[in-house]
Amino acid sequence: YKVGCDLPGKYRVALDSDAWEFGGHGRVGHDVDHFTSPEGIPGVPETNFNGRPNSFKVLSPPRTCVVYYKVEEDLDDSYGEDFADILDPVTGAVALEESLDESVSNKKDVGPSTPDDDVGFEMGDDSDD
Repeated sequence: YKVGCDLPGKYRVALDSDAWEFGGHGRVGHDVDHFTSPEGIPGVPETNFNGRPNSFKVLSPPRTCVVYYKVEEDLDDSYGEDFADILDPVTGAVALEESLDESVSNKKDVGPSTPDDDVGFEMGDDSDD
């Protein structure tokens, strides 16, 4: 079906009564992005689709209700997560530092290390003495 909307951009499913958790059949894709297309002649509302200057197409199973929301797009979303670190090295460095801090905080707290701490280790000998 074609759905009219006021704002151009990308839309995603917010609520789907056909979802498995509501006893439905799961026919609507929640990971699908719906992109708008302009409708009619700009500045002439009579030529719009259902009185809306934009539209997007959706799958609408029978006897269901699907609600969509407009996705706020920024530079990171348009290039994906793989390029976010390249586009903004400061954000990437901060994210890496936070990730390292989190992994360290999940370890057993043995106190702060000092330059005088002995970091060596001994290997046991399996032979019988």
